[in-house]
Amino acid sequence: MIKLNIGSGGKKIDGYVNVDCQSHETPDVLCDIGRDPWPFEDNCAEDVVAHHVLEHLTTPEFMHCMQELYRVCRHGTLVHVALPHPRHDVFLGDPTHQHPILPMTLLMFSRSQLEALRARDQILTPFWKYLGVDFFLEPRIKYRFDESVDPDDPELAWKMKHLNNIVMEFECTLRVVKC
Repeated sequence: MIKLNIGSGGKKIDGYVNVDCQSHETPDVLCDIGRDPWPFEDNCAEDVVAHHVLEHLTTPEFMHCMQELYRVCRHGTLVHVALPHPRHDVFLGDPTHQHPILPMTLLMFSRSQLEALRARDQILTPFWKYLGVDFFLEPRIKYRFDESVDPDDPELAWKMKHLNNIVMEFECTLRVVKC
């Protein structure tokens, strides 16, 4: 079993196989996770870190990445994801950010969660079905607020939904489901 740090860039993690497409970052494995077949066996990963990488992929690259991620992970593997919030200048100011990814985006890769929403007439795209993957989005999502934000503000929930530069980034965990 291995642990993967995909899109490691300059943030290598000891004990993980650090994967990146930039040779100058000297990753353990040089691989374009959005285009290449990943050089790992099926069901070999027991833990995965994907911090600030998925937003750099185009839509086809993102879908490829999610399929390869599912293939290499064993049942129950946790995938730790960190992403910039799309309504923060950190996301908006970086021209290499290809598209926003929110927790709801990741929810579309979960069979059970999406079917429960669809039963309540909330129609979202079933990526899990189209790609043959199943990731359960764990309910705890951690938000990192902009330094100017008061985390005790009683209007924070409204501001998070409607205003820019409130949430800088969020972290969530996907659990791989294989039967």
